[in-house]
Amino acid sequence: MTQYIDTTSKRMKEHTQQRKPLESTQTEIDQDDAWTVIKAYFKQHGLVSQQISSFNRFVNISIQDIISENGEIQIEVQPQYLVSKSTNSQTHR
Repeated sequence: MTQYIDTTSKRMKEHTQQRKPLESTQTEIDQDDAWTVIKAYFKQHGLVSQQISSFNRFVNISIQDIISENGEIQIEVQPQYLVSKSTNSQTHR
């Protein structure tokens, strides 16, 4: 996790150094600026990297945190399919 944050910080710092300075009349970030940042982010990270990182963080860290906070977690298995007695076929619940 720390490595991910360090890498992201480094990239943001590099991007900040590369951007053009604001013109003296421009005091706010406009919609074009926002889209420039969004396009640059997706070009560098791809469309699903945030979702993959979030899932990995959940699996590697959050699940253990949840278990540690709540103690024992009991899982009740519920059948997802019912077997019909008349046709002996499975029906999705």
